[in-house]
Parts: sequence; structure tokens; C-alpha cells
Amino acid sequence: MEKIENAVILTTDLQLLSILNTINDRLILIESRLLIIEEKIGIINNSTKNMDEHINFVNSVYENIKNPFYTLFNTISSISNNNLEYK
Repeated sequence: MEKIENAVILTTDLQLLSILNTINDRLILIESRLLIIEEKIGIINNSTKNMDEHINFVNSVYENIKNPFYTLFNTISSISNNNLEYK
């Protein structure tokens, strides 16, 4: 009877080992995918930073030229008697 029990335990141990190996393989795959995702996030962060810098540049240019630009439009408008005013 003891041999049968040992055989059952041995089979169970092999099954557990197989399951653990499968889990380990999947974990390795998940880690590799996670590294790829982290790399892509780094690229996205750099692109986002560049876009933020560009948006800030455009906003600062707009802030610097909007008053002279509107003054020019208002002057042209008053000369042409359209009585349109831009603000």
C-alpha cells in the first residue's frame, strides 16, 4: 500500500512541478512584455514633453504678438470704415 501512496505523491509532485514551470514561463513572458511597455511609456513621455514645450512656445508667441496684431487689425478696420473691432 505504501508504494501506491508514494506513486500518487510522486505524480502529484510532478504535476505541481509542471504547473510551477508553466507559471514561471508565463511570468517571464509577462516581465518581458512589461519591459516593452515601460520602454514605450518612456518614448511617449519624451514626446509629450516635446509637445508641452512646443505648446508653451506657441502660447508665448501668441501672448507676445496678440496685442500688436489686434491693434493692427483695429487700425486697418478703422481706416476702411468697417467699424469692426478685434479683441
